[in-house]
Amino acid sequence: MAVAASLLRAPAIATRYRNRHALSFLPKHSIFPALQYRLPSFSFSCFASVASYLSHVELEQIQVLVHGRELAIVQPRDVDNILDMYINQGRLDGDPYWCRIWPSAIALAEEMLKNTRFVANLRVCDLGSGLGLAGVSALLAGARQVVFYDQEPLALFCSLLTVHANVPHATTNLPSLVQQMFPDSSPEYIESLAYGLALSPEIFELRSSHKGMALMARAEVFDWSKKEMDMRSFDTVLASDVLYEKGSLPYIAAILPNLIRSGSGKVIMTDPTYRTPQNREEFLGLLCSEVPDMKGLKLERMDNVKLQSNDKTEDVELMHFCST
Repeated sequence: MAVAASLLRAPAIATRYRNRHALSFLPKHSIFPALQYRLPSFSFSCFASVASYLSHVELEQIQVLVHGRELAIVQPRDVDNILDMYINQGRLDGDPYWCRIWPSAIALAEEMLKNTRFVANLRVCDLGSGLGLAGVSALLAGARQVVFYDQEPLALFCSLLTVHANVPHATTNLPSLVQQMFPDSSPEYIESLAYGLALSPEIFELRSSHKGMALMARAEVFDWSKKEMDMRSFDTVLASDVLYEKGSLPYIAAILPNLIRSGSGKVIMTDPTYRTPQNREEFLGLLCSEVPDMKGLKLERMDNVKLQSNDKTEDVELMHFCST
């Protein structure tokens, strides 16, 4: 436990909670004490051993201020419970960073709401989506569809709940995801989960009226280290806080050019300025290297964004890439 906890402290998570009150780098970032619910044990086909370790995971709904707009975010209430889950599963490399909103995610979300042309009426991918703040902001900015990619099924579950919390008319694949995660749950439980998070129970229903429709949001388990992953093409790919592990850099650099449409696709990324600058430099070298007969990306611009916290300024690098 000490080893996993030390990983969580470096780098520090942007938002911490004590006694059900928010201590945040953003003002107006608060918890609704009533909006939390304990999940039963559930299972995923990709993590067969997870079923017996999630009975103590609780979700909560918080408010995050983005570009002057309050957005609802569904997240695990206690990060330590997620760490315990990974340890009990024997996943000592389990990554709990997705459980909280980081400054880079805020910066990327603000870019979506400020410059809607990057996503309006387009098909968007939120790569390594975590809690899905960037993807949800893209939907609010007018994206035609957002696909959330993450290797953690619980993060994808939170992302779709966040979509429904902010876009009441959204159509998603949440019903099928719930069937995979909670195969034995009663309708009464699902209804109580919805009400516990101030959501309509209808979001969990498979409605015939949606058959054949292009869903506004989809969540899919995606591991960028697996070459056999089925990759689609998107107009815009969003990614934040994905460069902190050096071992992931070659995979991300190889995947990104193949996720966007040739000739017109864009990648928009954010990364903390001072956390792992050497990783960012290596990533840029890998991503922009010219390899014959291979798709690549060109860095159009990189801007330093400053987010004002309660007591300090958070520096984030905002990067725009286009296909070559």
